[in-house]
Amino acid sequence: MLGIWLLNAFDLAFTILSHEQGMLHEENPVARHLLENGTASIVLFKSGLVLIGSYPLLRFRRVRIAEMAAALILLAYAMLAVRWSICYDLYAVLVTHSTDLPDLAGVRP
Repeated sequence: MLGIWLLNAFDLAFTILSHEQGMLHEENPVARHLLENGTASIVLFKSGLVLIGSYPLLRFRRVRIAEMAAALILLAYAMLAVRWSICYDLYAVLVTHSTDLPDLAGVRP
């Protein structure tokens, strides 16, 4: 559970940071609305969701299905952390290298 909480905090921090830097367009309409109204609302929202979701996992922690669910959630957050890392690596490359990138808006694959 500690891993889930830590990775969720990591996701929250990078969501807020990316939004403030203008590199994130939040697709979740609830999260987008909360981000537009300040960081406190998104922090409370995500923290509340994690606490509510953690309760059954902690309550039934000795039941096999709860253990498997916690492992699956941890894996999903770990994959999300890797995705954030890749996103910031690409962002750093684009920001630090002032190359003119072609506009591919009208190009079809």
